[in-house]
Amino acid sequence: MTRFAIVLGALALVLSACAGAQRAAAPMHRRTGAASEPERLFRQFPLPPGAVRLTTAPRAYGGELGYRLGDWDPVDHHRYWRLRMPFAAAVAFVSSHRPASARTVANRPAFRRPAATRELEWSFPAIPHLIATRVLDVTLLKLSRHTTAIRVDAKEIWSARPRSERLPAGVRSVTIHEPRWFKKPASTRRLSGPAMLAFVRWIDGLPVFTMRDSAACSFGPPIGGPRELLAFRAANGRLLAWAWIEPSSRCTPVRFYVHGHQQPPLEFSVMQTRQLGAS
Repeated sequence: MTRFAIVLGALALVLSACAGAQRAAAPMHRRTGAASEPERLFRQFPLPPGAVRLTTAPRAYGGELGYRLGDWDPVDHHRYWRLRMPFAAAVAFVSSHRPASARTVANRPAFRRPAATRELEWSFPAIPHLIATRVLDVTLLKLSRHTTAIRVDAKEIWSARPRSERLPAGVRSVTIHEPRWFKKPASTRRLSGPAMLAFVRWIDGLPVFTMRDSAACSFGPPIGGPRELLAFRAANGRLLAWAWIEPSSRCTPVRFYVHGHQQPPLEFSVMQTRQLGAS
């Protein structure tokens, strides 16, 4: 073999390794794109002329712009502006400049001062197989006769996870172990057949945990209930994957492992405790 052939062979191995690394990193690239999606949503907002970006909520806002009511979203980025424009004029400007690709979900007074607040919610088309929900939530607040504050929330909910981050196709049974909880004794349930398939679909449908707002996690009472250890096994009993769910908190991520490798944590919400209990 000539030196030229050896060099070509080595080059081929390097290129093959690089291609494999790129394929393995593809899900991370998609997730990085999802993380930068709020920036694209912010660019869609029709910022009124003369608006000044603030690092925190205005001091004179009275509390209305510092928190959100209602359901929280896995990813919620927000920004503040102060605008030298009367409240009615600011509302008229923003309302008449809805982004072309968005549809209006809400346009209503907000919080405890309906005469001095306005909330607009715009929904944007989903990104297939990546982001199921994309929303801009705009709140305007009258600070004075000629000054208005604006808060914009860019919200998103990720959709289905990549195949590599879901349960293996060989799962044939699910064991749900519930440790002792106060006076309730420990218990173990085993699922197979249609019940197992439905449970696997539910686990594969959980979104990736992306909650970043700790205040939203503490909003409302705790869920309560014991921890759940889920074991997913092949027909021969071999452990293929396992998950650890702690429904005592609204924002505790689900630890998830496939073939012994840790996967991105999963989101588990209060309403999903019904699915866990019904299994």
